[in-house]
Amino acid sequence: MAAPPNRRSAHGPYGMWSRSGRCDLHYTFYLHRYSRGNQPARGDPVFVDIDPGTFNIDPKKVEKAVRAVIADDSSIHSLPFVNSKLKTQNLKLTPKAVIPVDLFGLPADYDAINRIAKEHGLFVIEDAAQSFGAEYKGRKACSLTDIACTSFFPAKPLGCYGDGGMCFTDDDNLAEIMRSIRSHGQGNHKYENIRVGINGRLDTLQAAILLAKFEIFSEEIERRQKVATKYTELLTQNSKLKTQNIPAGYISAWAQYSILTEDEAKRDALMDNLKAAGIPTAIYYPKPLHLQGAFTVLGYRAGDFPVSEDCANRIFSLPCIPISLRKIRRELQEAYSALNSVLEPVTSLW
Repeated sequence: MAAPPNRRSAHGPYGMWSRSGRCDLHYTFYLHRYSRGNQPARGDPVFVDIDPGTFNIDPKKVEKAVRAVIADDSSIHSLPFVNSKLKTQNLKLTPKAVIPVDLFGLPADYDAINRIAKEHGLFVIEDAAQSFGAEYKGRKACSLTDIACTSFFPAKPLGCYGDGGMCFTDDDNLAEIMRSIRSHGQGNHKYENIRVGINGRLDTLQAAILLAKFEIFSEEIERRQKVATKYTELLTQNSKLKTQNIPAGYISAWAQYSILTEDEAKRDALMDNLKAAGIPTAIYYPKPLHLQGAFTVLGYRAGDFPVSEDCANRIFSLPCIPISLRKIRRELQEAYSALNSVLEPVTSLW
């Protein structure tokens, strides 16, 4: 297999292909334990609400969540098991790691998050599934924390023709363990297993596709910026729509271009009109994690994370594909016309 783009050119010293973005997250949990001489163990998620402007995890609330876990005090921040029968088992949580998600391609506030993590001795895992190609204050996404994970699922900024992913780290020890875990916990030779691992190797065909697409990836990121800039210029003219805030010094990979409407009914009407015009839309994500059935055991309730819940009821996304503005001009015009048929008309598109 040809060598992948490494973390030095794109992100830093070590970049390892993996089978999928989901495998990447498995690696990181194993890595965190193994790198400290421990066996893998279950981790219980403590959810944190988002910033209403960037839609990313709110560092101020991360700080509160860490303090709440240490003090075992849900009055500081919503904690799991408070409303669950498991609370009677006297479970005592210990903070171990922070996993910020770079939502829609925009990096989280890593200076603030890494500061909090360092203060409390926490490991930071950058979930860059949507942000490969993005930048944070002059640094590339996937190079901002102890270890980072990205996804090469076809819908991601750099997508293969199936499932794929990559992990990144600057740490020699983590890189060695990562290679082992990816191949069944392999040791010095293929039939030596020194730890519990997984079959997480990336298919050679997908690797070849990614290497070819990587050659023009920087150009695609530039084109995404142009399309997103035009969307923002148009949509911010209407006070009834709110676009994602991109702070100074940040560059989003624009995996999706997402908009907040006034309310759920207005969103549905806008999406219906766009569908009638042949313009695809999607809702990322219709239900926050703390309300998903998979996490019922944690005992979270509606109202625990009000910003996430509010955004889920009002958000939808437009396509942000990396083609030239000349080619997308008609699509932008149609999208804008469909939006304005529901909203109050504003100035002309061109």
